Amino acid sequence: TPPPALGLPLIFSFFPFSFQFIHDTGPVRFALLIFPLGAMLLRRMTERKAGVRWVYAALLALLALLATEDKVFFLYLLPGYAFFCLAFTGEKSWPALFARLKKTWPAIMLAVVLATIGLAALFASAIDGRPYFDLLRIVAPRQAPATGFFYTLKLFIAYLLAWPAYAHRVFDMRGAMLTPSFFFFMVAAAGLFAGCVVLAVHKSPRRWLAPRPLLLALSFLATTAVFLILRNVWAGHHFIFLWPPLMVLFADLLEDAAPAARKALLGAFLALNALAVVILLWWPIDPTAARDRQAIFAYFHNDARAAQAIVNYSSWGGYYIQSLYGPRDQLVTYAQPLTPASARQLLALSRQTGRRLYDVCYNNLRDDPLQELPPLIDHRYYNSVCDQAYLEAMFGDKVRFEDLLPQQRIWHLFVAVPRD
Repeated sequence: TPPPALGLPLIFSFFPFSFQFIHDTGPVRFALLIFPLGAMLLRRMTERKAGVRWVYAALLALLALLATEDKVFFLYLLPGYAFFCLAFTGEKSWPALFARLKKTWPAIMLAVVLATIGLAALFASAIDGRPYFDLLRIVAPRQAPATGFFYTLKLFIAYLLAWPAYAHRVFDMRGAMLTPSFFFFMVAAAGLFAGCVVLAVHKSPRRWLAPRPLLLALSFLATTAVFLILRNVWAGHHFIFLWPPLMVLFADLLEDAAPAARKALLGAFLALNALAVVILLWWPIDPTAARDRQAIFAYFHNDARAAQAIVNYSSWGGYYIQSLYGPRDQLVTYAQPLTPASARQLLALSRQTGRRLYDVCYNNLRDDPLQELPPLIDHRYYNSVCDQAYLEAMFGDKVRFEDLLPQQRIWHLFVAVPRD
């Protein structure tokens, strides 16, 4: 494995990793941690006596189950995850690796069987009276419809070269790929990739045919293949999983390089990460993450008020925060885009619970919100309407709405008031 003195600073200074860990837009923290944990457990399993291997096999299965429960997307990563773990067995030749796996295969099969049983139980569990797998089958295609192969390929290239793009859940990335700063960054990142390839081939070509580097390359290629075949991934918290094997390969390359080359590559790497931060310091915040959203969270931080409210979000970008971190007795709903049918349901829920109805939404501040958008954009974010007349029309003029925070520029909080 790479020396900790080099490996840990690389991980913590890599902008896509650090940003995703801080904001956890996915969530991804646990799944990312599973990669080194799984690799460590598999290696320990191959080094221990037969009886102890069963314990490590059970732990490996448990990790896969917990990661899937945390985010079902982890199933997409299983092929790449398997290659990644195999890369850390420590064998320097293929015959030695196969011999070690042959000795350990019963425990590996036990891990596979236990994980399969656990996943089957997870997908068979009921949520609102419906099997979890059935719910995924219906909902998932609507949330992430498949796109064209070349569109996904364009995203793939963008996320490999444009590291600031991993901040698209917080910053407004519409048109970012066409700006000079992003173009310069992508050219510089491509130069760093080219330098790594040249150095790897020049230094010791045969070294990269050993099990570890080839298995890491297969880990990267397996994840790439899954993404390009399924074509329903679009966000930074998906494409971040292309990077664990690449970062290990980069650390190995630095370890193997001459001092001068190591300093040059490490300096270029750190400079690119610093540049990513500098670019975003001047980048506009996305409307869904605008700072005045905090005033709405603060308004409902009052326990007594939240206990008497239905807080409906008709714009994306606040429901998940309010529902996870708001008061315990709150009732939070999400209806976006708001329709007459969902409005009738909200009014019925308000009468049934005796709670006051609020609607939270944001103004797009764009003249052309439904135009064809460049990569890195989810179109559902930009189709909300947020004004008093629209809300009252959706509710059939059965209630009128008052803006409780009229001074807000982007996010607004409306309360439903009965008609006289």
